[in-house]
Amino acid sequence: MWIFLNNAFLSIVKNQNDASKLLVRARIAGDIERVFPGVRVEHTSRADYAWRAAIDRSQVSAKLAQLADGIDYPNFKNSVREDRRHDAYMSVWQDMLILQQEEKPKKKVGRPGAPEEHIAREFEYTKIVNTEGLSNKKAIEKVADKNHRSPETIRSSLKSFKKWRKELYDSRNSAYRESIGEHQKKNDNEK
Repeated sequence: MWIFLNNAFLSIVKNQNDASKLLVRARIAGDIERVFPGVRVEHTSRADYAWRAAIDRSQVSAKLAQLADGIDYPNFKNSVREDRRHDAYMSVWQDMLILQQEEKPKKKVGRPGAPEEHIAREFEYTKIVNTEGLSNKKAIEKVADKNHRSPETIRSSLKSFKKWRKELYDSRNSAYRESIGEHQKKNDNEK
């Protein structure tokens, strides 16, 4: 199970050595301790998750329930304060958005559709900026070269994606406000 928290990313799996415990793993130093203070965390360079701790299943379950009960933000992405962590989470968000777009709904529900090429270019551009630390101009040139397109075409594609994303957010926020309004009216009528 992957757990994305605004201050930690954990991968939780079965502990092969002790069925009463789960193996809580992290890629970033300190993430396990932030969620489970006081546990013994081991570091290894021989595994894909460098930090790990064997923790009682009941302790993990209780902590995850506590974290869920403590959610106080209306938007998870905006609650992530570390820039690097936020950017990494956005890459996952974009990958999942691409998967969502690949799902061909039988009936459109009034959402604007982004051409897949715009989504792919935005993802590729963001990944290059995040991993290679290139300037916007250099990242655009690299994406253009890789896709055999002009930098202007890539700029236009990125602009189209950002416009689509804003329209998507606006339509979701509008639908959310409408549903809250209907819920409030229903509560008022019941009083």
